[in-house]
Amino acid sequence: MKTTWIVLANAARARIFEAGAAGAAPAEVRTLVHPASRLKGHELTEDRPGHAERQTTSTAHPGGTAYPPRADPRVKEQHAFAREVAQLLHDALGDGRCGRIVLAASNPFLGELRGALAPAVAAAVAHSEPADLTALPVLELQARLRELLHPKLK
Repeated sequence: MKTTWIVLANAARARIFEAGAAGAAPAEVRTLVHPASRLKGHELTEDRPGHAERQTTSTAHPGGTAYPPRADPRVKEQHAFAREVAQLLHDALGDGRCGRIVLAASNPFLGELRGALAPAVAAAVAHSEPADLTALPVLELQARLRELLHPKLK
């Protein structure tokens, strides 16, 4: 039987559980924390003036300036955390520590995480659910983990 890892995640925290023997409660094997994802954009950037690029090809505004599109620093941090979690799953799958993966992550982080997964890891995902379960109390968490391991057919 393949070892199943259950990943509960949001943009700032990921908890990874391993499902052991049938009937046994899954055990937490790893927690990743990425506090930068929770900071406000101005807290992530340096206080420095922006720069303008000289447009040389525009005929509409010769000699004008064009500003590159603004990239939200929080979104960059969330992408980085999704890549970090995806790399951990890739390594675990490659090392044989897990063979099946179940994902439960907040929206839109679930999409970020799925987009960061390598093809082999994406193929190992047996079930995914858009839900942030990272802060559930222990008793409720155990019940939800059982539901994730054995999802009802819809």
